[in-house]
Amino acid sequence: NLDGIDAPYSLEALHQLSDVLYPHCALFFISNYMSGLATLDINAGISDEEKANRKEVAIDKLIGAFEDILTID
Repeated sequence: NLDGIDAPYSLEALHQLSDVLYPHCALFFISNYMSGLATLDINAGISDEEKANRKEVAIDKLIGAFEDILTID
């Protein structure tokens, strides 16, 4: 509710802004995900094979996220 005041942005401008900002947000997410990926080796309660499996899955997800960012229209 803007109490009768005109909106500062039109709906089209908001869509254009989200098209610009989404890749930046995605890169921020991925950088945090990568730092979490580094902590997979710290957990001493799991076997080396399980660590390798988890790391492989995490890297596949990371690659998929990068591909999604690159294919944004």
